[in-house]
Amino acid sequence: MNLWVRQRPLAPSHALLPHPSLLTPRAAVKAYIIWSLKEALARSASRVIDLFLQWDDDASGSISKSEFRHAMRSFGFGATDMELDYVFRDFDIDKGGNLSCVEVNEGLRRRAG
Repeated sequence: MNLWVRQRPLAPSHALLPHPSLLTPRAAVKAYIIWSLKEALARSASRVIDLFLQWDDDASGSISKSEFRHAMRSFGFGATDMELDYVFRDFDIDKGGNLSCVEVNEGLRRRAG
């Protein structure tokens, strides 16, 4: 049984994602969002800090849940608030309610799934 499937919605790299049948719907959304962000970074020569600064609308040095939702929707993700909150909570390592640049970087470096 093939546990991995090639998907190509955003990038020509044919990155591998776990087969959707192996993930819960929530985990599949999270895996897709993280994979897409990684692909966008790889294609654009942007750094995580550039992405972070772009998301930090109020220049507070951290990303709130509403800023995160806005950023994800600006990337074209049609995820629900609940799905985006799930990804946000996964990135929020210290559970402080805001994301630091370190947390975003760590969230994107961890394997999605």
